[in-house]
Amino acid sequence: VQHWDPAAIGLVVALPGFVSILAQSPAGNLIDRTRHKRALLVIASLVVAGSCLVVIDFPTVLPVAAAQVAMGLIGPVFQPCVSAMSLGLVGPERMRARVGRNESFNHLGNMLAAVVAVLIGSYVSFEGIFYFALLQCAALIAATLLIDPAEIDHERARAAPPAGQAPGSFWHDARALLRDRDIAAFIVALTLWNLANGAMLPMLGQKLGIDAPADAAYYLSLCIIVAQATMVAVAPWAARKAATGRKRVLLLSFLLIPVRALLFASVDHKYALVALQVIDGIGAGIYGVLGIVMMSDLARGTGRFN
Repeated sequence: VQHWDPAAIGLVVALPGFVSILAQSPAGNLIDRTRHKRALLVIASLVVAGSCLVVIDFPTVLPVAAAQVAMGLIGPVFQPCVSAMSLGLVGPERMRARVGRNESFNHLGNMLAAVVAVLIGSYVSFEGIFYFALLQCAALIAATLLIDPAEIDHERARAAPPAGQAPGSFWHDARALLRDRDIAAFIVALTLWNLANGAMLPMLGQKLGIDAPADAAYYLSLCIIVAQATMVAVAPWAARKAATGRKRVLLLSFLLIPVRALLFASVDHKYALVALQVIDGIGAGIYGVLGIVMMSDLARGTGRFN
């Protein structure tokens, strides 16, 4: 509608991901230190709402790029903040079950949001999707404010040792993390998983749109809905299975990636490709739970959960 050139579109799409990579560790450090985690979530939600309004009212490259940078800066706040509050509320022993429920509701919300966004984009307007995002921000703020701040143990939320020693500086903590071989191996594993999995859905979208580019968004929306629906069921299962062994459950999510890639390469029927997103739902559902649970395990006693 705005007739942007492909380079501008690519820049705007890439900006939040690039900025969020740079912001991830400082954001985690801030969340470990602050006792105002609820306020951080509210501020992050307001930034998302403001960015949506910018996109609606100023749909030119520079304002939208600035909004995307803002989204990239606050993007790393949401999941770590929710995870930290969960750890502070339930403690490490009950964290596994809590993360399973958290992720199940997260994927259910993603699925419903995708369905509503498709309906709004198809029958109302694309701008309506951004107004829907504003409603979601308001709901997130309301839910956050319902949490009793007195029930969050902030020392437990950062996986502090029993003595509750103060966290070190950012660079001290970063050096300590890099010297831990288990954490280094875990970081490498997560990086490889994301490298292998991250490009799969965009490539699937390209394959689905070869014959009819106009229908690509429709099929891609179906792919997201199928995957998210699968994750709703898989997340609690992964949390239960993690009780008997973390690594072997996480390994299943790695083994499913080449299976998914081979099937995508050999199958051409559009609805069969959409159905194969069940595999993504299983793998990503496991990864989403086990990643956080294993981070909690590895961080215990360090004070550096995030």
